[in-house]
Amino acid sequence: MILRSTVSIGTTRSVVLPEIRRSTQQFGLAFCPERTIEGKAIPEMRSLPQIVGGLDEESVARAEALFRLITPTIIRVSSLETAEMIKLINNTYRDLTFAFANEVALIAERMGLSAAEMIRAANVDYPRSNIAQPGFVGGPCLEKDALILIDSLKKIDFKPRVIEEARKINQALPDHVATRIIDELRGLRRSPARAKVLITGFAFKGRPATEDIRGSAAVPLMRRLQSSRVEIWGHDFVTPEKVIADLGAHACTLEEGFENADGVIIMNNHPGYRAANIPALARRLRAPAFLFDSWGLFAIQEFREVPGLRYAPLGAPFASP
Repeated sequence: MILRSTVSIGTTRSVVLPEIRRSTQQFGLAFCPERTIEGKAIPEMRSLPQIVGGLDEESVARAEALFRLITPTIIRVSSLETAEMIKLINNTYRDLTFAFANEVALIAERMGLSAAEMIRAANVDYPRSNIAQPGFVGGPCLEKDALILIDSLKKIDFKPRVIEEARKINQALPDHVATRIIDELRGLRRSPARAKVLITGFAFKGRPATEDIRGSAAVPLMRRLQSSRVEIWGHDFVTPEKVIADLGAHACTLEEGFENADGVIIMNNHPGYRAANIPALARRLRAPAFLFDSWGLFAIQEFREVPGLRYAPLGAPFASP
C-alpha cells in the first residue's frame, strides 16, 4: 500500500499499519507524498522528484519501481515519518516565507512606504535574498499543512513558535485588509452600510487558473465587510456565478460590478485582469472611489486619467494617481 495524502506525523505507522495487519501479514507499506501544485498536477508528477519512505526495504523498493514509471528522480528517505514530515515542512516553509513578506507589508503600510518596491530592490542581484512578494495565503494545502505540523508536534511536547506566529500573520491578513477597506470608505465619506464594493477573484489563486475557493481569502474578507453591512458584488473569471451567489455575494460580470461601485478589491492574479482594461472600467466607479489591488497587478500611474480614484496594493497606503 502507498499513501500519498498529507497526514499527521506517525499516522502511517500508528493508524494505517495496524489496520492492514488485521487483514493480512503479507503486504508492503510506503508513504510517498504528493507535492504537485493545483492546475499543474500531471506535468509535475512527471517532473518533480518523488520522496519515498517505507516500512522496510522491500516496501521502499516496490514503491520506487512504481514511481520510476512516472518520474526519473526518486529520493529515498529513512522512514515513514521522515516522508510524512517532508510534505509538511515543504508547505510550512512556503507559509513562513509569505508570512515574512506580509509582515514587511504591514510595516510598510504603517510607515507609508511600498513593500513591493523594497522587496524588488532587496532581491536584485543579491544572492542571499529571495524575499517573496506579500499576498494572501490560501488553498487546500498551505493553510492546513502548517496546522497539521503544529498539531503533530504536540505529541512530543514541542511548541513551534515561529511556525505558529507565521500562521497567525497570514490568517489575520483578510481581516486586516477589510479594516483598511472600511477605513477607506469612511475617508471617502461613504457609509459602509450604503456602499457597493466589488470583490473580484474568489478562487484562491489566479495562476494556474482554478475555480477552487477552498481557503480563499476572499470569503473571510467578504464576511467581515458584510458584517459592516457593505453590499458585496462578486466576480471571478473561473469560479461559477452560482458558487459566488451561494456564498452571499451578488454574482456579476466585471462591467456590472464596476458600475457605480464605491470600490473594487482584486483578490487574485488571474491573467484576465490585464486583458480586461481595468483602468477603463475604473471610470465606471462612483467617484471618489477606491481600488485595492492585492497582487499589485497594476501601477498607480495607469489610473492617472480616472478622476477621484484612490489606489493601493497590499503593503502600501492608499494614494491618488
